[in-house]
Amino acid sequence: MLNIRVLYVDDQKTFNLTLYNYLCSYFSSVSNCCSDINEVLLQLETNSYDLIIIDFDIPDINGLELSQIIKANNPHQNIVMVSTYTEKEAFIQSMHLGVDGYISKPFVKEQAQLVFSKLCEKINHTKENERYKSYLQSEVNRQLAEILELEKEQEKSYKEFLFGLVNLVEERDTYTGGHSMRVAYYAKGIAQLMGLDDDLCNKVYQAGMLHDIGKTVIPDSILLKPERLSNVEYRLIQQHVSMSKSILDKIPMFRELVPIIESHHERIDGSGYPLGLKNDQIPIESQLIAISDCFDAMTTRRIYKRTMTKEDALLEINGLKDIHFKKEIVDIALKYFKTISLNQIADQRPKSLLEYERFSFFFKDQLTKLFNQNYLDYMFLNDECSYEYCSCLCIEKFYKYNDAHGWEEGNILLNDIAECLKKRTPEALLFRIKGDMFLILAHENIDLDCNALSLIPSKSNVKFSFPLHNESFTTLVQYLSL
Repeated sequence: MLNIRVLYVDDQKTFNLTLYNYLCSYFSSVSNCCSDINEVLLQLETNSYDLIIIDFDIPDINGLELSQIIKANNPHQNIVMVSTYTEKEAFIQSMHLGVDGYISKPFVKEQAQLVFSKLCEKINHTKENERYKSYLQSEVNRQLAEILELEKEQEKSYKEFLFGLVNLVEERDTYTGGHSMRVAYYAKGIAQLMGLDDDLCNKVYQAGMLHDIGKTVIPDSILLKPERLSNVEYRLIQQHVSMSKSILDKIPMFRELVPIIESHHERIDGSGYPLGLKNDQIPIESQLIAISDCFDAMTTRRIYKRTMTKEDALLEINGLKDIHFKKEIVDIALKYFKTISLNQIADQRPKSLLEYERFSFFFKDQLTKLFNQNYLDYMFLNDECSYEYCSCLCIEKFYKYNDAHGWEEGNILLNDIAECLKKRTPEALLFRIKGDMFLILAHENIDLDCNALSLIPSKSNVKFSFPLHNESFTTLVQYLSL
């Protein structure tokens, strides 16, 4: 018995019981319908059949017309027509409609078996194909789901790697790390305002995040220097562009960002570096990063310069129109920058003990470990002195002491003075500047005079003077400016 579902449609008055019984013996599931066309169509709506057998002489509508309706709704439905030999025209029409088999009346078992055998082979083959197709589809869906999951993991790893690289920069220089994230944010915002597509905007953002990655190989002595760079140092720090290219060229997922990052210091007048590109030679993505880089540098507090207000920065960028940046890019960038809020002032000053120790190479006198001229200049520049009392201690004719006792003894004297000042003024801020001058900045009156220095072990007839004593910071600035 074949596992095939069959619907047999016949006229109730002339129902062919012989054929029906044969069908029941041949197929596992046989339903019959002896009513009108509406009942047949309802049956087809609520059930699915592998094979429909239709008697040509059903009431209200002939089998050929019913077959036409069924085939219109389901062209793949298998149909066998039952009719007399004399209905040759109906036979031909049924073949044209795509009826799959023809059984004559009166019923002949051998003929029916031949028709059903071939048709069942076709049905089983179709079912097997459907099962295989379903299996293939499930495999495709499973593998597609795995691919999508891998893509999600890859995207997650990509982002983690991206931010890991940025953190690598940030750990070396707080300014550079925060700067990279701000530049990426600004550049993407400008790109979106220009109407660039999402892929390009995301590429600009990624390139902005990584545009300074080459600074990871720049020495601390240059990267963290708290004053303006010399010409040689500036040429060295320019190498971070080629270093960025070298690093990212080795990482396939970032390789497409290399041309953008490589050109972010180029200027349309040819004054940029490293290649001196001009105008349209510079990718638009690079120009967006360049103007964002410029704006952030202006509005970020650096140790060797004050922060510009947003208004002043916008004026300066506007002045670079058609010089460093294209007019159309400047116009859109200015429109964008006006909408952002600089709520937090980016600050390059050390924020942790580790950063402080790294910066101390520049801020501290390497002999006495007191603060040096660099830190004093920083305080002058940023008006960040809250000390009400300032004193200036000088060693009289220190050069003669060095001549008489040697440089090593001179160094010992300087260290002894520093230790004495630390003990006598533990709450004060202490500096050694100009070789033989010590500054004491305090919140309270500085209780110190030349006699207090008489117990210095290496003093040996050294004389001291206080050109300024318990004066204001403003007076100290004026004195040192003379």
